[in-house]
Amino acid sequence: MNVTPALQAERILAAWESGDEPLLHQELRKSQKLDYALVHGLDEERMELLQAVSEGMLRAVSEDRRNPAVRPCLDLLAHLARRRSSASGN
Repeated sequence: MNVTPALQAERILAAWESGDEPLLHQELRKSQKLDYALVHGLDEERMELLQAVSEGMLRAVSEDRRNPAVRPCLDLLAHLARRRSSASGN
């Protein structure tokens, strides 16, 4: 199955909203291993953004789930998932 940046961002947001820390870490790490060779153009840029955001979020939540650095990550993930950023209200 081809995972798009929007789908992976949605998976990360769902893991965040569920409060399932192991799942959140799994989805964030999975973002680091997606096959970028399968995408081109704008989706390639979205994949690169997803990788950078997931890397930053992984560092931030490893320190503390309430780390202020998490909020911008959630907003960017919501944008990638084509959600309204209010969905990241945890």
